Amino acid sequence: MARKKTFSRLFLIVSGAIILLAVGLFAVFVNSQRAEPQDVMLRGNADTTEHYLDGKLVGKGLLVCVSKVSQGKHTIEQRSAGQTRKVIVQVGDVGIQILDTSGTPADDVVFLSNCASQPR
Repeated sequence: MARKKTFSRLFLIVSGAIILLAVGLFAVFVNSQRAEPQDVMLRGNADTTEHYLDGKLVGKGLLVCVSKVSQGKHTIEQRSAGQTRKVIVQVGDVGIQILDTSGTPADDVVFLSNCASQPR
């Protein structure tokens, strides 16, 4: 009877340890799947193009680097020669998706880049 009780306790301890290990590994896996902030290069059509990210001026010029754009949906506006172009950028797990306000791709405005060495 004592052997059965000891085996039962040992089985519970080992089972609990395995369950805790599985939960811990799952948490590490889920955390590693989060998208890291991305460097984004904004491409204008003139040296005087002003680039806005979520309403904040991030630079002026033909090419502007924005470091560490967080995951989620962002609005980019480009203002040049009295005209404004607005696009929606979705930064996610699989990269980015760029759409203009009508829902068509706007890949000519934004592209991913490792632009840490670019002037800001």
